[in-house]
Amino acid sequence: YMRGKLGMIIDGTGHNFGKIKSQKQKLEKEGYDTYMVFVNTTLEVAQKRNKERSRVLPEDLVKDSWNDVQKNLGGFQSIFGGHFVIVDNSDTLSTKQAQKKFGSYVKSHINRWAKEPIRNPLGQQWVKDQIKLKNAGIK
Repeated sequence: YMRGKLGMIIDGTGHNFGKIKSQKQKLEKEGYDTYMVFVNTTLEVAQKRNKERSRVLPEDLVKDSWNDVQKNLGGFQSIFGGHFVIVDNSDTLSTKQAQKKFGSYVKSHINRWAKEPIRNPLGQQWVKDQIKLKNAGIK
């Protein structure tokens, strides 16, 4: 995907700040603009939804992960700047309803960002080079 400069959505938890920061830096070195949709819930909702999953995690692991994510929130806001949005998905919805709500929230932000011009200078240059190659008849 990266070699072809295709758009990507990376889905994961925010408990490992360093991993996300590293992924962000790697993508930006390849010319990508990066954005983050931070989907937040209360600990109570996270525990409830965990119990409803087919692969249930120990409660203390869910709590520790949730706490790590909350600690990382400010760091994510700092490194993503204006390319960061928080979505609250804490409504007491069924797992299926929560996933649908999550999908619509994320889709709306991704669609908005996808319409923005490329800001990364490496990405801008890549597009210019591709246009030159296309105009020269080179694929």
